[in-house]
Amino acid sequence: MHRDSLSQVARIELNHAEAHRVAASKHESYELAKRLGVPVAANALVNTAEELTRAVESMSLPMVLKPLSSFVSKDLLVRQEVQKAYSHESALRKGTAMLTNGPLQVQENFIGLGTGIEFLAINGDAVVRFQHLRVHEPMQGGGSSYRQSIPLHAGMLAAAKKLIEALKYDGVGMIEFKWNRETDQFVFIEINARFWGSLPLAIAAGADFPAFLYQYRVEGRTEFPNAFKVPYFARNWVNDIDWLRENARADRADPRISSLPWPVVARELLTVLKGRESADTFAWDDPRPFFNEFGVWFHSKVAVLKRKLSNRLRDSAPARTSAASKLRRCLRGASHVEFVCYGNICRSPYAEGVFKSQSAAQGVSATCSSSGFHAHTGRESPDTAIAVGAEMGIDLRAHRSALISVDAVQKANAILVFDWQNFDMLCERFPDARAKVFMLGVLTDSGSCVIADPYGQASTGFRTVYAQINQGVRRLQAILAER
Repeated sequence: MHRDSLSQVARIELNHAEAHRVAASKHESYELAKRLGVPVAANALVNTAEELTRAVESMSLPMVLKPLSSFVSKDLLVRQEVQKAYSHESALRKGTAMLTNGPLQVQENFIGLGTGIEFLAINGDAVVRFQHLRVHEPMQGGGSSYRQSIPLHAGMLAAAKKLIEALKYDGVGMIEFKWNRETDQFVFIEINARFWGSLPLAIAAGADFPAFLYQYRVEGRTEFPNAFKVPYFARNWVNDIDWLRENARADRADPRISSLPWPVVARELLTVLKGRESADTFAWDDPRPFFNEFGVWFHSKVAVLKRKLSNRLRDSAPARTSAASKLRRCLRGASHVEFVCYGNICRSPYAEGVFKSQSAAQGVSATCSSSGFHAHTGRESPDTAIAVGAEMGIDLRAHRSALISVDAVQKANAILVFDWQNFDMLCERFPDARAKVFMLGVLTDSGSCVIADPYGQASTGFRTVYAQINQGVRRLQAILAER
C-alpha cells in the first residue's frame, strides 16, 4: 500500500507490483494457474449469498472456503482464515459469515498432502529450487508442525516454473500444491509471495533462502547451489504437541483428515537419532528462543486452565445467585441499560429489540441501547439473525453495529453482557464500571451464565440463543417494573 513512499527512505524487499498483486490474491493466482494448464481443483468465485448457495449445491463434499486474501486493508490485525466444511449446511453457515469481509472462493476438497516448491527467482527464472512435504498438518487444514525435504517432483516443478515465468517473478516465494502420492495427481493451491512458515526446514537442509536473497539483492550474485539434504526433517515442537493431541482424538478411518497411525508417529522419532531432524527455533549458539517459546506455550496453557476454572466458579450456583442479587440492587432506580456483545450484530441488538418491544407491556420506563467491541461500525446483522429475529417478532433489518464508548458506559446504570470474555474485556477497558457489569445469563434457567455467540451458526443455534435472551430480558424488565 505504501511501496512508493517507503522506497524513498529505505530499501524494501517486495516483488514488482503485478507479480505481487496476482500472488496476493487467491482468485487471481488460481485463474493464472488455470490459464497456464496447471492442475486446479473445481472452484467458484462467490460474491453474494445467492452465488454461495449455487456454488455449495454444485460442489461435492467436503468443501474448502477461501478468502481471496489472508488480510484486507481495512483490518490488518485480523487474519482471514481458510475454512473447511463437511456438510452443505456448514458450508452455507461458514460462507455467509466469511462474506461479511468480502468475496470468497468455494473449492472442492482434494485429498492429498500439502507440499511446496520454494524458490529464489531472478526475472522469472527460478535459480534456486527446494521442495518440502508436510508430514504433520492440522486435521482441518492450516500450517504444518512437522515437514520434510523431498526430491523435486517433475510435474510440480514444471507447473511452478510456468507460474514464475508468467509473472516474471523476482525474489523469494513458495508455490503450494496438494499431492496425492498414491495416484501422483496434484493441484495448485496458492502462491506465497514472501517467506513461508516451513522456512526453518529449508535453511536446516542447506537452502538458506534469506542468505541467498541478500546475496542476490545486495551483492549481485546470480548463481546458487541446488543440492540440499534430502530427506531432512524439521519440527515446530510447540505446535506439534498440539498436533499430537489432535491426532490422538482423530478418526483415522476418515481419509479427508490428516491423521497418522501411532506406529508411524513413533518411527518418526528415529530421524532425531539419525541426526536428520532439527527443531525450528533451536540453535546451539543461541538456544534461548527455543526455551522462551516453550515458556510462552506453558504459560498460555496455564492461563487457559486458570480461565476455565475461574469461569466454572463464576458459573456455579452460589456465584449465580450472588450475581443475580447484586444485579437486582443495581437495577433499583436504573433509567438506562446497555447490552454489549463482541460484534453488536447478533446477541446485543436482539436483546435491545426485545427490551424495547416489551417495555410498554411490562410497565418499564427505562431506556436501553446496544454496542460491541468490534472496531468496524455500521455492520448489518447476518441474514440468519434477521430471519430468526423476525420469527420471534424482532426486526433487525435496520440495525447497524456501534462501538462501545465511554459515553455509553457512563450513561448506563447497568451493563449486560453475554459471555465471560466480553465481561472481562469490558471490566479491563472500563475498570470504574466494574460494579455495574453483569451477565444477562444469571437471569436464565440455562444452568450457565454464558449465552453463547451464535455467529456463523444455523437457524437452530440462533433460536436457542434468542430464547435464552428472551427469558433474560423478560426477567430483567420484571425487576425494573418492581420499582
